[in-house]
Amino acid sequence: MGAAVNFAFMLPVMMLTFGCTFLVVSRFGSREAGLWAAGFLSAAVAFSVPMFFSWLPIPVQALSADALRFMDEQREPWIKAERWVAEVIAALG
Repeated sequence: MGAAVNFAFMLPVMMLTFGCTFLVVSRFGSREAGLWAAGFLSAAVAFSVPMFFSWLPIPVQALSADALRFMDEQREPWIKAERWVAEVIAALG
């Protein structure tokens, strides 16, 4: 169980790493890198919601994470369609 618990923290850490990397690149004048940095950093915060907001009720945690993921999806609108198709397939089993 210890490896599974540590694995859950890898995704937010990797998102934070990519976000900071793109933030550094954006300082050299790349506008696109700034947008990618915002997306990765908001995704890192969204995936960290259960850790940061553990004292809040589960529905509030879920709504907070969804709101942060929605901000990330505004960066790439095609993710909405892909996510919708994946959710439909998962619902159909």
